[in-house]
Amino acid sequence: MWIFLSNGFVSITRHNSHKDFLHVRARNPQHLLNIWPDCEVQITPHADYTARTSLPELVVVHTIMNYMKEIDYSNFKNTIDDHQYKTMAMRVWDQHFAYGKRIELPHLEEQVEQAKHYIEAPDEFLHAYQGTGSDANALLKTRNVKQLDSPIGLPNEELQIGNGSLTLCGLSDFEQVIKPGKTVVTMSRYPQRFPHNCIENEWIHCHFRFNSEEPFVWTSVTETVVSLIEDGHDVVLHCIKGKDRTGKVAYMVLREYGYSHEDAIQTMGHIRPVCEEFWTTKNFEEYLLSKTNEHR
Repeated sequence: MWIFLSNGFVSITRHNSHKDFLHVRARNPQHLLNIWPDCEVQITPHADYTARTSLPELVVVHTIMNYMKEIDYSNFKNTIDDHQYKTMAMRVWDQHFAYGKRIELPHLEEQVEQAKHYIEAPDEFLHAYQGTGSDANALLKTRNVKQLDSPIGLPNEELQIGNGSLTLCGLSDFEQVIKPGKTVVTMSRYPQRFPHNCIENEWIHCHFRFNSEEPFVWTSVTETVVSLIEDGHDVVLHCIKGKDRTGKVAYMVLREYGYSHEDAIQTMGHIRPVCEEFWTTKNFEEYLLSKTNEHR
């Protein structure tokens, strides 16, 4: 069994001679000590796993159960502080995402017996990819994408909030706000090109349709943005025009931080003036109510 925790990765198998014990192995000896501080770690430099220990089954089960009970995050990868370990986890994520794309999903109308086990979900692409600006540029090059224009007005402002910040934009004014170190959350099908000095910026692609009726879509993206901010990220949030999806998710984020409806709308207009008038219209208010289940 492979187990990824925020502070370490381990592989667990049954002990050959002591059936009540488990072999727990790791690539990094510190991972074993992070999870079981009192364990005795054996260093095996020429073996597949370079560190290992043997622990009673009940000890292992109890520890893993405690980790499960303490889950309070919406994005596991963002809980990993160690850069090398996070890079490894991201590569594993990339591989099992690619694996999922190769799997032929059941046709529920044709496979009646299987249909009772499944729910036909909407065609959404939440958290479809997490990488860097260079990955976004590679996607644009591969698909030969010509981007649509979005309105450019007064300069957008960075809002200091929580442990980080939030900046809103569209495709056309993306280059005005992107800076080295900022984390970009893209909600449109394609991102904007990252300038050369920002290709190492973290990029999270959460594409979904602007008219999605699924509450979980909006909640999931909102939780992603809040989680990033609470982890100290300076987030750039955008869709194509930076007003529909961007406006609704920004509104929900501000509400999560205790803003009233009026204060949230006013703040959004202040940090993205080009959309200030649109965000005060009755159409946008109805849009919020229908998509976010907002009740004031």
